[in-house]
Amino acid sequence: MNTNQILWSDQNTRSDELEQVHFTSEELIILKGNALSEFEFGVSMRPRHMEEAPEFGILLQYAATERLRVQFLKSSESWKLAVTSEGIAPVINHVLSLPDSFRAEQWHTLSMAQQAEQIQLYLDEEHVLVISEAARIAQPGLLVHNAAADFAGIWQKELHA
Repeated sequence: MNTNQILWSDQNTRSDELEQVHFTSEELIILKGNALSEFEFGVSMRPRHMEEAPEFGILLQYAATERLRVQFLKSSESWKLAVTSEGIAPVINHVLSLPDSFRAEQWHTLSMAQQAEQIQLYLDEEHVLVISEAARIAQPGLLVHNAAADFAGIWQKELHA
C-alpha cells in the first residue's frame, strides 16, 4: 500500500521531487513512501528560503504521535544535524555539529536504513550515526520549519531479512 499523505499545500510535486513554493513558519510534513519495518529511505535537499532557526530534513512516523526526526538546524552561526524522537521510549536525542565548511544552501543527501535492531544514518553518503532501535513499521517523510525547501531524488527500498 502506497500512502502519500500531503500535509502542506504550497508545493509543486512529482513522484520523486518536491518544490516548496512559499515560505512558512509552521512545521510542514509530507509522508512519502510505504509503511514498512525494514527499508532504506533517502532524499537530496536544499533550502530555497530561510528565516530565523530554520529546520529541514527527514522523519520516520511510527504512529500519529511517534516520530524520529533527522534534520538540519541552525544554531547561532553554525549548522547541526539533529536526531530526535517524539513519543518514543527511550528518548533519542543526538546533535552532531557540522563542519564550518558546511553550506546548507547547497544540495545535501540525507538517508537512513532501518534494520532489525538499528537505524543507520548517512549524510552525503557518509555514515554519521547508528541508533539502537528495534525495527517497527514506519512511514518515511520530509519536514520543513521556518524555511522553504526543494527535495529531489526521493527514494525508498524495502530491505529483506
